[in-house]
Amino acid sequence: MKIFLMLTILYVNCMSSIHQFSQSDVLMIQDYTSSKKIESESEQFTFLGFVYDTNYVEQAVEKLIEQCPKGEVDKIGTVFKTELGILSWTNKIKLTGYCVDSNLNSKESKK
Repeated sequence: MKIFLMLTILYVNCMSSIHQFSQSDVLMIQDYTSSKKIESESEQFTFLGFVYDTNYVEQAVEKLIEQCPKGEVDKIGTVFKTELGILSWTNKIKLTGYCVDSNLNSKESKK
């Protein structure tokens, strides 16, 4: 019985589930030479349903925008998942996008 209980605790402690994946619309059409792939992650820890950090999504968005100071972020993909623990879980979000240099696109459109 003790072995079963220990295996159950270890199994529950290692569970993870992806809830959602979404992709934004493409706002600008560009070639790959004028864009750079960027990523950001953030997480929220929850214990017995009590949440201490409620703006983890905004933090991930801010981290993504900080990586693209001279351009615009386009083609944003979002992955939302949960990792389960004993009496707790961690919500994680990962944003992936492309930093498009607006100067390169404006020069190409003037040609």
